[in-house]
Amino acid sequence: MEAIKVRLRSALLAVCAALLLALPGGLYAKNIYLKTGTIDTDAVPGVAVAAKGKPKLGRGPYLVQLKGKVNDADKQALIDAGAQLVEYIPEEVFLIRAAHSDALHISKLPCVKWMSRFLPEHKQAPDVARAGDRGDRGQFLVTLFPGQDSSHVMSKARRMGGRQIDCSKRAKGDVCRVVLDRSRVRELAANDAVAWIEPYVQPRLCNDAASAISAVPEVRQNLSLFGATQLIGIADSGLDTGDTASLSADFANRLYKAYALRRPGEWSDLNGHGTHI
Repeated sequence: MEAIKVRLRSALLAVCAALLLALPGGLYAKNIYLKTGTIDTDAVPGVAVAAKGKPKLGRGPYLVQLKGKVNDADKQALIDAGAQLVEYIPEEVFLIRAAHSDALHISKLPCVKWMSRFLPEHKQAPDVARAGDRGDRGQFLVTLFPGQDSSHVMSKARRMGGRQIDCSKRAKGDVCRVVLDRSRVRELAANDAVAWIEPYVQPRLCNDAASAISAVPEVRQNLSLFGATQLIGIADSGLDTGDTASLSADFANRLYKAYALRRPGEWSDLNGHGTHI
């Protein structure tokens, strides 16, 4: 019995030793979690951070994974090396924009574990990429990186046979709706100004159930009450622009009084909920 106990103890010690030996590699292994899938940076080499010879002109997007937890010093090191930090991505990764001529220097920073070009396949919603070999046309939303010129990108889309429907200016990057052959979407995604492409989904009304739940049709029909001339109060996140001179036509000359309870003197709607209500 004593011999069995000794053998069990030895086996347990061997298992513990094996686990301890295996931990460092697994403990520090990190994946990159994109909307298009997962990248194991221990198994996948970075793609074309710096080609041999003369570097590509202009700026482009890159994925940069840090060796440790994100901290201000490492972020500043990236910025000082010429990187524009666009977005944080798990785990310990920044999507950056940088001059292609600075890419090699950034990849060799002491804090950088892995760096790669942000490729066209990283920028396409999975259902777009799966349909990429089809020649039929579809509508797509094309989101640009902050500060990029939408007219330049849409000009390229037109040369691919596409048609621009509209573009909206946004601080986090313009968003354009285009009609384009699915087989050309990857080509458009390869543009360094493009951050993301997804199918356009026609909005549909989803908030028209409240009146039936509240029996509003019966009140209108039986009592002829439609809300005309009634004064109502709404406490929410704000209203439109927060300025009576520039309110939407939906509210023009209908606002009686606004009270700013959380932001003194400022009752604009920062997230749209109050305006929607």
